[in-house]
Amino acid sequence: MPAKSKQQQRFFGVVKAMQSGDIPKKGEAGEVASDMSKKEVDKYAGTKHKNLQKKVKREVLEKIKALTSEQKQKLREILQF
Repeated sequence: MPAKSKQQQRFFGVVKAMQSGDIPKKGEAGEVASDMSKKEVDKYAGTKHKNLQKKVKREVLEKIKALTSEQKQKLREILQF
């Protein structure tokens, strides 16, 4: 699944760098780096910027952050990434 915004693509670029050991794992990106496989991260980080919106709406991000780990896992299964 490709990134939905330029900001999301950049975030996953940082996560990819953390997974490869270029920068230390810390913060939210560090948690994502530990939880997601390299293949999943590559799908997001490899998205081209052309025709992407700059940012995803804050309400959507807040709803995703409010999900429990079980709900996030179900969402991943539904979205198949």
